[in-house]
Amino acid sequence: SRSAPAAPSTRRAAWSTPATSATSCGQALATNGPAHVDYDAPGLADPDGTLRLFTEGGIRSAQSTPLITRTGRTVGMLCTKWAEPQRQLSEREARFLDLLARQAAEFIERRLSENALRESERRLSIELADTKLLQHLSAQLIEGQGSERLYETVVDAALWIMRSDYATMQVLHPGRGSHGELRLIASRGLDEAAKQRFEWVSAKDA
Repeated sequence: SRSAPAAPSTRRAAWSTPATSATSCGQALATNGPAHVDYDAPGLADPDGTLRLFTEGGIRSAQSTPLITRTGRTVGMLCTKWAEPQRQLSEREARFLDLLARQAAEFIERRLSENALRESERRLSIELADTKLLQHLSAQLIEGQGSERLYETVVDAALWIMRSDYATMQVLHPGRGSHGELRLIASRGLDEAAKQRFEWVSAKDA
């Protein structure tokens, strides 16, 4: 009787596989099709030592199947490895692996689409909030709000839209100095010392 498969390990490792790799994943990535590699094969190129790490870890052969959606988009890779050398897939195994890979590809694409939709909704929400803020600023301009309050509103809007930690607004006085000077009229995030330091900024300080 067949024993139940071992519980999957909870340990995760980051692994990057370029398309030039001699591993089954690298070959499948390069050809966008299933790839099988016998790591014990004589003369197999191993420029980065990856295959040696596999064999030293007891892996003798492996296969990789690209996860391709119905639209032809590759969204991942499904790999299986064996301690058995020259392990070949039977026709039944290959058929079921192909079905599994197709289902996995559709699942991943669905998740990616859901994530993209949530991100789009998030950005739309932010844009709507930004738009409302600009509309509020326009209303203040129309209503003729006091200058100081208006400047603060502009700085607050810049701080919010740019998601920044500090914001300042200066007005140019062209008659000061050889190139004019900027005078600080509103700020957010600056302490009193910084406000005094940047109350006037000339071109030579830029």
